[in-house]
Amino acid sequence: MDPKNAKAETNLANALLRKGMRPEARRHYEHALSVDSGLVLAHKHLGDILLGSGEYDAAVAQYSEALRLNPALPNAKDDLSFARSLAGR
Repeated sequence: MDPKNAKAETNLANALLRKGMRPEARRHYEHALSVDSGLVLAHKHLGDILLGSGEYDAAVAQYSEALRLNPALPNAKDDLSFARSLAGR
């Protein structure tokens, strides 16, 4: 796989996430976003992983970026609110 192909990295991360391989998926989402920071769903799914890992502030940042890129992203506002509440914000 071409390490500069953010879409391929995201697709691999999605497959890993579906298999429950969250740490591996996280690495691929992070890599994809380092190549292309405009991948809305990569931000959203990385936020989900971070939330599940108890990294609430980092999850807030990812959900916020996903919503900045796509304010109509389904469930992202609720996820952001939940992450903020867990972060004590």
